[in-house]
Amino acid sequence: MGRTASLLHHFFRKTYRLRGTLELHRTNQHIIEMKSCLKFSALVMCAACLLCCTRTSDGKQIGTGNKYARGFSLTGKNGYTEAVIYNPWRDSCVMQRFFLVKDLAVTTPSDGIRLQVPLQSVATTSCTQIGFLAALNSLPSVKGIASPELLYTPLPHSDWINIGDAMQPQLERIMLAKPEVIFLTAYQDQDKLQSVFSGHNIIPVYINEWTEQHPLARAEWIRFFGTLLGQSTTADSIFRSVEQQYLHLADSVKKHLSKGSTILTGSDFRGTWYMPTGNTYMGTFFSDAGADYYYQNRTENKSLPLSEEEVLLHFKDAKVWVGCNARSLDELAQIDSKHTFFQAYQTGQVFNFSKRSTPTGGNDFWETGVIHPELILSDLINICHSDNSCIPADKLYFSEQLQ
Repeated sequence: MGRTASLLHHFFRKTYRLRGTLELHRTNQHIIEMKSCLKFSALVMCAACLLCCTRTSDGKQIGTGNKYARGFSLTGKNGYTEAVIYNPWRDSCVMQRFFLVKDLAVTTPSDGIRLQVPLQSVATTSCTQIGFLAALNSLPSVKGIASPELLYTPLPHSDWINIGDAMQPQLERIMLAKPEVIFLTAYQDQDKLQSVFSGHNIIPVYINEWTEQHPLARAEWIRFFGTLLGQSTTADSIFRSVEQQYLHLADSVKKHLSKGSTILTGSDFRGTWYMPTGNTYMGTFFSDAGADYYYQNRTENKSLPLSEEEVLLHFKDAKVWVGCNARSLDELAQIDSKHTFFQAYQTGQVFNFSKRSTPTGGNDFWETGVIHPELILSDLINICHSDNSCIPADKLYFSEQLQ
């Protein structure tokens, strides 16, 4: 047990550190995510992904069958469902293949992981996973959770175990929780990690929704969770409703609203200001909200590391500022006095995504927000198209205006 625990500890320490670096470059919400979700998420090592994945025989890109999400596929077979998790950094590369059966008597192929569904017990390592489970009314299935103090949504039951921090998971606690699967948000050495858990009859399942670039693609992962939890019909219904509302809002902006306010996002982090391009999660939100965003036409699916001087050059006169790492204007000025140079600061048009958060670090932006991007889009539309200097609080769901 000691050697296995040491191996698991080593895995999570390295993947946690890398997650911080990778995610900082993917979305301008790096500080929020590092303080809440990332603290108890294990993340990926891209190089190992390239080595450990399995290619299709013809080497062609795989069609997922989804409308937006590229990270998974679900295919109904004779008596079972084939569920595949794809490598988010390399097309046509399979990270995991599952054969989901309700009846153990059903015969399945041997080139994947056989898993009986619906799952009855799971362990989670990310707040977004809790968000999906909550949307499907499946929180009672959670038997183990990392850093529960960082949750926004409270668990409705008491028979769960704190399995420790993602940087220092306690294998003994995971074993006590006895989950059928443990949801992870990355992997380093798939074979090595697989051996750690398989020796204890626990199956790791890698949930990579955070790598999807479109808000509806991340939301569509609810279909994957629904299949595992016997809630496919509910999951499909939720996603269809979310998609309809999101597209209706985006279409209404295009048809009925003029170009919105110029927008600044994020804040300085250790000397670097990470700005999303137009082809990223937040960049898509800005476009669909009709915001006037300087990097909207940049097509890289990553965030750009900029100096504060570059940001001042292009965003000094931006009318609104969203997603900053502060709860008040005074705090924002104390973090860096140069923040006061921006017009949005001077006019009080600064917003964060912390309206629905807890004193211990939980933030519903990363739980409900991932499943319901239409609520985030609604916030941004109200912010970018408001004629008032002070937006009524009841017009914003996740966002709050700094005072």
